Amino acid sequence: MTGRKQFDEDAAIRRATELFRRKGYASSSIDDLVQTTRVSRSSLYGTFGNKEQLFLSVMSRYCTRMMARLAPQNDLPPADAMRSFLLSLLDALDGWGRPGGCLVTNTCAEYANTTRSVQQMCKEALAEQEAQLREYFTLAQSRGDLPAGADIDQLSSFYMSMRHSIGVLWRAGESKQKLTSIIDASISVIPHRLPPSSRPRRSTA
Repeated sequence: MTGRKQFDEDAAIRRATELFRRKGYASSSIDDLVQTTRVSRSSLYGTFGNKEQLFLSVMSRYCTRMMARLAPQNDLPPADAMRSFLLSLLDALDGWGRPGGCLVTNTCAEYANTTRSVQQMCKEALAEQEAQLREYFTLAQSRGDLPAGADIDQLSSFYMSMRHSIGVLWRAGESKQKLTSIIDASISVIPHRLPPSSRPRRSTA
């Protein structure tokens, strides 16, 4: 019927996500998108706008989903939380298969070949990921799982960088076993937790 979409918009977004994940923003053409999404050129333009606007829609949905999926477990101590966090990423990468990988990581890697709007979204995604980690480390420090002098900003930046390093190495063909060993080694940067006698006392007031 006239005025009603003749395709599943969510399915089109999912297919476009896989194309962008596999080929990247710059190398994905409108013809590629038409073929992959199974949506006509006119319908793509009418619903999403141009390639840039479609990509921004894809990236926005992707970031929202992945921020919820890949979040540190607040009830775990830092070493366990960061290991679990990075292994969850590795499991996700394994599930997506090669040459897939993280859409944010892949887009950052082709930063110079993207538009200003896409670049800005990459910056916002990285900042949001770092803020999520900072929130976890702040909580861990407040309950005594990190020394009072631990550099929360440094730890947050480091593990945000680890997140994307793992993604790059995965896409480059590194084995899951090797990446797991890298994750295990990364835990050594976390300051030792305080002994119970040195932890902040909870107020009983």
